[in-house]
Amino acid sequence: GRKWIKPVEVKADGSPGTIDTFPWTGTQVMDSAFGPDGALYVLDYGTGANNQALYRVEYLAGSNRSPVAKAAADKTSGSTPLAVSFSSAGSADPEGGNLTYAWDFGDGTTSTDPNPSHTYTTAGTYNPTLTVTDPEGLTGTASLVVTAGNTAPTVTLTTPADGSLFSFGDSVPFTVSVSDPEDGAVDCSKVKVTYLLGHDSHRHQITSKNGCSGTIDVPVDGEHDSAANIYGVFDAEYTDAGGLTTHSDSILQPRHRQGEHFAAQNGIEIAPHGSAEGGSAVGYTDNGDWVSFTPYVLSNATSITARVASGGAGGTLEVRAGSPTGTLLSSLPVAPTGGWENYVDVTADVNNAPAGSTELFFVFTGPTGQGSLFDLDAFTFTTQGA
Repeated sequence: GRKWIKPVEVKADGSPGTIDTFPWTGTQVMDSAFGPDGALYVLDYGTGANNQALYRVEYLAGSNRSPVAKAAADKTSGSTPLAVSFSSAGSADPEGGNLTYAWDFGDGTTSTDPNPSHTYTTAGTYNPTLTVTDPEGLTGTASLVVTAGNTAPTVTLTTPADGSLFSFGDSVPFTVSVSDPEDGAVDCSKVKVTYLLGHDSHRHQITSKNGCSGTIDVPVDGEHDSAANIYGVFDAEYTDAGGLTTHSDSILQPRHRQGEHFAAQNGIEIAPHGSAEGGSAVGYTDNGDWVSFTPYVLSNATSITARVASGGAGGTLEVRAGSPTGTLLSSLPVAPTGGWENYVDVTADVNNAPAGSTELFFVFTGPTGQGSLFDLDAFTFTTQGA
């Protein structure tokens, strides 16, 4: 996805006119269509982190735009009486006008306080709604779901940890802890753990097992090209007797990964190279540039191998945890390889890795101002026992 939407002015003769900007905060647009009400409906796939959405975009003539309502609550489930503190933080008028607030708590009571508190005394499911109104009378709404009389279960996927290293074909053990105030002792046969194959911004359900502990055999076949942006996900879920479901998941990072599949970067560009795995590499690097990946658990990593090439000055690839200046885990000298298509492997030990999940940084260092020190194609972690 390009992650943007641009409105185009259509001239009287049907030809395109001005292409304007649009304040889009979505992620991966997969489809859009105009509805019978004249609004544009946009389906956003999300990034694989439960942020998929269907957006409704309206055109409003004139300069005044509708305000945006944001509703939040400190709790959305619990036993009765359930006291909830609501918040309208983030609600705003694009023109900066003062808003008025109207809360409908879904049980016949209302409030005009921007951040009210309300107690639900009768068990049930409610849809509290916030409506904000700007000085011109335009409105924006946001809703929540609150369940009184039942507390959502607490689910924790203890292992694998978020960011654990794995390879396709591994047998991955899992442990899950679940508690629920109303259910009491949890029946582990109702705890479900699913392995999903992650690809770019979406996930495919592959296989699952029931139980609070066990092992899932990850298929050897990643179902995509070996240079694709693929990873694993373990998702644990439990539905209590009252019908509330809680999920807990962990990302599994492949031991071998392409450099161009970073989560964030500074200064680099993607360089097309026929000799690179997948045809692309992290390139055009200068001193202090970096790419990062998250999450990663490296406590059992013993060494790292980077596939690199340099038709320039070369330099050193620093592997750091937490930030571009964080704990140095490894340092890999990269000498000129005689050309940008001449890839070699460089290997170094991994030391000082943090115990938990971290953001992994690759920092390119070398003579300042060169513009092209060396390229990073891919990297591979070796772990204890692997």
